[in-house]
Amino acid sequence: MDLLLVIFLVLAALLFWRRGVVFLFLANRAFLRKDETATLKWFAEAWKLRQLNANMVASYAYQLLKAGKTDEADQLLSEFAAIGRRGKKPKPADLNLTQSYQSLVLYNQGRLEEAIELLLALRAEGYKTTTLYGNLGCFLLEKGDFDLAEEVCLEALEWAPSGKVILDNYASLQFKIGNLEKAQEAYEALLELEPKFPEAWYGAALVALKLENPETAVELLEQALTFPFNSLTTISRQTVESQLAAARLAEAQLAASSTPSN
Repeated sequence: MDLLLVIFLVLAALLFWRRGVVFLFLANRAFLRKDETATLKWFAEAWKLRQLNANMVASYAYQLLKAGKTDEADQLLSEFAAIGRRGKKPKPADLNLTQSYQSLVLYNQGRLEEAIELLLALRAEGYKTTTLYGNLGCFLLEKGDFDLAEEVCLEALEWAPSGKVILDNYASLQFKIGNLEKAQEAYEALLELEPKFPEAWYGAALVALKLENPETAVELLEQALTFPFNSLTTISRQTVESQLAAARLAEAQLAASSTPSN
């Protein structure tokens, strides 16, 4: 047999047996290119071969949730919990990780209390990640349980002081309970980290408006609109645009009131 043909057949066989690795490479490349459709496509191909470990399953589930595919994310996480990778039962640490993403599924399904209970149970077991703290803080704020939210936020900040979602939750909490000075300080610290999600800039803008600084609010809201909005974003683009219009009006009114009349 021709040597080149033998080499070709060997390489083809290797690619076939290691095609899961190829799919993961393609998924990662698509993700870096911000090609959501291709990212999900190649993740799906790798999952068909059960080539995804817990971290990869969590990443795949997160991408599905961002795309609004909550039911698919739910099925993925349930299947992983049942059969794991290549039929091997997941380790407890792996289940803890994927359950922290299962909380987002529950949240998207309107099951806020269940999402909170799941994360509180993980926290009680000593499980700590920025994802758990970020999700739990956000859910508690939405529920309006500010006392527990403060406890979680302070605990989270002690564990991960530069966690962006953690800082955002703490700043939002301070704003909601009327501590504008603390909210402003927290948002300033957060924005220095250059967060890539609109909620951070929108929240800082609300504080600026409360402090009667519409010019700063306009700048912050314009920045918020430069970031992508998806199914996990807790504010809509329309909400930010509406607040921006109000901030511009307040800015114009402030400028008019400070202009000396003839």
